[in-house]
Amino acid sequence: MRVGIKAGNTCATSSGAFALQRAMLAALSAVSSPHEIVLLQDIEGQKRPASLFHRAGRRVERLARRLTNAQPGPDSEEQAILQLEIDVLWQMLPSARPAPVPYLATVWDLAHRCLPLFPEVSTIARGRAWQSREDMYRGLLLRACRVLTGTNAGKNEIVSFYGVSPDNVRVVPFPVDARFRKPTDPGESIRAKYGIPGRFVFYPAQFWPHKNHVNLLLALRRYNNDHPSPLHLVLTGSDRGNLDHVMSTIHRLELSAFVHVLGYLPYEDLPAIYAQSEALVFPTFFGPDNLPPLEAFAAGCPVVASQVQGAEEQLGDAAILFNPANPAEMAQAMARVVDDPIKRSELIDRGLRRVVGLTPENYVRKVFEILDEIEPMRRCWGKSYIPK
Repeated sequence: MRVGIKAGNTCATSSGAFALQRAMLAALSAVSSPHEIVLLQDIEGQKRPASLFHRAGRRVERLARRLTNAQPGPDSEEQAILQLEIDVLWQMLPSARPAPVPYLATVWDLAHRCLPLFPEVSTIARGRAWQSREDMYRGLLLRACRVLTGTNAGKNEIVSFYGVSPDNVRVVPFPVDARFRKPTDPGESIRAKYGIPGRFVFYPAQFWPHKNHVNLLLALRRYNNDHPSPLHLVLTGSDRGNLDHVMSTIHRLELSAFVHVLGYLPYEDLPAIYAQSEALVFPTFFGPDNLPPLEAFAAGCPVVASQVQGAEEQLGDAAILFNPANPAEMAQAMARVVDDPIKRSELIDRGLRRVVGLTPENYVRKVFEILDEIEPMRRCWGKSYIPK
């Protein structure tokens, strides 16, 4: 088959989407497949000629094009898919729309259904945020020949909310970029570069309300009030409108000396920070699929994380889970790791084992297996077939 792979228009500051897409695109060159791969990638505001390159004996065609909100024309996504004679399309990222050919859709979360009180996924802010997400998923998932998600908890949500056949939803767990598995920075240089002092816990997350920075700050204050040796907190990530509220909370709680807000950091620096931290504290309210705990596992960093739907399935016994709405419970979970070297070492070992098979190459192989399953049905009609 001629398989189109639709990559999104992501940048480094888009966090998880950028990290996952980059890892999977790199893995394409290392995984053999009988299919001809056509890579479609958006570059907004630019229009470049198509270029061809060869990887691992498979022809991969990169089509860089401009997509607009105008009426479909020669540069539209639908036109490009048809002109390239794509048999099946893999929509690599969740933000997508139905295609004119059979396609695989991807879902990471359905938070607008599970927690619509948060403004970033509701109508409270950003205009039609809730309705836009609902319209996108309802149109996308019901027409997908397969839907990819990272956990069985996510599968159950897709089936329950949108009535998709369980047979059409496939669980393919998140992969972890190989660079997290062997942090090479000696530690002192990354600390010096960003001015990171003493013992610290780490939370890489964009400043959305659902990322729950405020309850984490309350937990940090509680921990430091109860312990003679204070703990520092390193926060990284770009502002999504909530940074001012987080900063004002830091000052109100008198935590300015202990909280280090570093903003967006180059992706290449994150493994060393994971490796130097006492723990990843991950208090998000959204699930069921989250990437930073898996990155921490790979980097040898113990994890304490929210007990959201799907967390036990994704993280197993390699993390200590807490109620993200309870700062006292969060502080206790932090203390169990940072104050107990034996427990910390145990969690590191479990985390390393947890991510052994979660490679981008294995993720791509599983998607190719799904494509192999589809091929006997797709070969039943030609590229120019029109129902009569």
